[in-house]
Amino acid sequence: MPLMKPEIQEVLRKAGLSKDSKSENTLSQQLDSAGLSLDVAFETLYDLTRSNSENTRARAAETVLKLHGVMKETTQAAPTFTIVIQESPQNPASTPLPSFVPQGINPVLLPRPLLKELSASAKEKVN
Repeated sequence: MPLMKPEIQEVLRKAGLSKDSKSENTLSQQLDSAGLSLDVAFETLYDLTRSNSENTRARAAETVLKLHGVMKETTQAAPTFTIVIQESPQNPASTPLPSFVPQGINPVLLPRPLLKELSASAKEKVN
């Protein structure tokens, strides 16, 4: 696939503005003549997928996915968000927090074993 349309290359050549006015080969043709054809590139890529190095295999797999359009060159950053859980004082259905739960801590976010431990230590202090 040429970088520019052949018609544009011809006009630039006639005007003397072409960088390489003597060569009518496209980039693809120049790579082929240098021994870097698509077949050679794909064979090399296939060989890299069977490499002993895990990093090399991963990079080869990434390249294959990009060629198939599955993976994009630029990835968007994952969105970040914060969830704030607040107790509503106007809600009559809300139950008061147990005294063993530290102030400002939502008991829903505490692991059950910790809640049991805090409850047991609170009962020991009362007795």
